Amino acid sequence: MPCFHAYYNGASFGFAGSILSDRFLLEPLGDILPLYGHPLFTPWLKKTAQMLGALKKAVERLKAYYEKPDLRLNPLPDPRYPYITCYTPLSSEAEPNPLSMAFRYLDRHPGSSLLFICEEIESKRRLVGKFVLNYSKEAHLICAERRCAPILYDFDVGWHAVVMEFLSHPEYRPPESSNKNLIHSAMKELIGELHRQNYVHGDIRRSSLLVGPEDSVMLLDFDWAGIIGEARYPRRVNPTVDGWNKRPEKVEDGALITVQHDLAMVELLIVDPPSM
Repeated sequence: MPCFHAYYNGASFGFAGSILSDRFLLEPLGDILPLYGHPLFTPWLKKTAQMLGALKKAVERLKAYYEKPDLRLNPLPDPRYPYITCYTPLSSEAEPNPLSMAFRYLDRHPGSSLLFICEEIESKRRLVGKFVLNYSKEAHLICAERRCAPILYDFDVGWHAVVMEFLSHPEYRPPESSNKNLIHSAMKELIGELHRQNYVHGDIRRSSLLVGPEDSVMLLDFDWAGIIGEARYPRRVNPTVDGWNKRPEKVEDGALITVQHDLAMVELLIVDPPSM
């Protein structure tokens, strides 16, 4: 059952929501609201009123749900997975009657809480679903057109729901066991093409690569990618790469992602880890 929480600290308060699925989930619902400040500071007064009004409506609906739970859903959705269970292929978005492809979740990808292995209901084709706040659809498509990134099937705005090709093991594998000079050469060419089309990637690491048949290279993780001169690093950038290399100079929270940064990261792909 879902629950609402109200919390306060001195003259500040806020709200949160929680639910029990395969684990306990608790998320804040909006900003922490101050009850102090100038009475004419309209934006905060308006936001506080809106939050209180939204909470009142939500509590009323929750009470009604508790009194008469809706049990018509049979079977109930699996709470371990997102509610999205269909996508519209990019190739049909402009059509008068766009396709809607239903899929189901098979598993959560190891090591990532918002990356899922999925399967189309009708065709049984494997997919990967990724949920992120930032993502460059354009940079992904540029690489995918050269067959250097997974096929991108769908991309939604807001919380980006990215649906892409499933790259199976052992056909696609981590780059550690491959010829690092071939990988370096392929990535240098690919990133050069990305730059020529006015995009940067920002996070070129071995863990962002997969090596396929005939040592072809697949680039992943376009979460930081964007237009040159506009794309910036997120907060809390890890200063190390793949556990031992240092990121280029001037890579810091909020800084512009530059062509020089991408090229320096490509050069780190041929640096061996330190011997133990």
